[in-house]
Amino acid sequence: MSAIKRFVAIMAACVLALCVGAFAASRYMTRSAGVGKFVIRTSLNGGIQYLKTGAAVMRDDNATLLTMEVATGDRVEAGQLVATYSVDVSYAEVVRAENALSEAKDDYEYGLAYRQAAIESYRSAVESGTDPVDKRINELLLLKAEKELEVYLNTTGGEISALEASLEAVKASRETRCVYAPMDGIVDSVATAGIAIAKGKTVITLYDPESAVIICPDPKGELKYGMEVDIQLSGRNRQANTTGTVVGCDNVRFASQRSGYAYILCDAAKAGGYYSVSVSAVTLEVVDALIVSSSTLNYNNGSSFVRILDNSESVSIRYVSKGFENASETWILFGINDGDRLIVK
Repeated sequence: MSAIKRFVAIMAACVLALCVGAFAASRYMTRSAGVGKFVIRTSLNGGIQYLKTGAAVMRDDNATLLTMEVATGDRVEAGQLVATYSVDVSYAEVVRAENALSEAKDDYEYGLAYRQAAIESYRSAVESGTDPVDKRINELLLLKAEKELEVYLNTTGGEISALEASLEAVKASRETRCVYAPMDGIVDSVATAGIAIAKGKTVITLYDPESAVIICPDPKGELKYGMEVDIQLSGRNRQANTTGTVVGCDNVRFASQRSGYAYILCDAAKAGGYYSVSVSAVTLEVVDALIVSSSTLNYNNGSSFVRILDNSESVSIRYVSKGFENASETWILFGINDGDRLIVK
């Protein structure tokens, strides 16, 4: 064979080899297995509940609202005038206002002593505790009890201030009376001025946005005590992103005691006006995990396997043991190696 023919034959063989290789490689789409951080992020939807709420109700018979001094969305202070009404007042009304104030003060002292005793009990448990889990639980219970005491002091103090103001108003005027805000907060609803309002009916309702707690259905118990979560708040054509801390959940409770809900403190709810909530949290994180695209996994009679494309473009089947899966990736415990080229199914 002449040199020219040998050269042509060699070139033809090279072209054929390249074409075969290209054809073989183009037959498959592959994703490589790799070592990295495997994360499962759980998303839950919930709502906001305000631990501190209040309402002013009509205390008299045959009353007619004269004016409403505030509107929905207004921020008010305890004792602030919110409405006026007219009614025929007798001396008995003064006596009733005095009795209501006296009873409120007695209830306040009892409630204060009860909550202070609970705080001391939790604080003692924290200081003497040796088990880290029990100690953390008691720390969260202490935080909750202290928050409840703060709410109680604010709420009850506001109610007593309102009763004191109401008593003074009754004594000062026998024809026109005033309604006062029972606490600091944001107006949630108001009655309509100019109409009769029966005794016991609501004149105004309030909530304290700083007392907001997020409540999320969590039937699988994926959220844990003390876990930090990402939060998106929505309501009234606006949104806000913030973070929160899980302060109540089911993961340490007996099955018969589980509520199916998680409770999250959220500082950013102070602005008020939010109703729906989306919570996102990392519930599993594995460092140096062998990760593959879930699109490369195949299944046969309950077993998982992948198809591997080697450097010679040959395909082999390898059965694997899975850890967990997230939306797009799977953590592989054993069966393949870092860098293996896996065929997408």
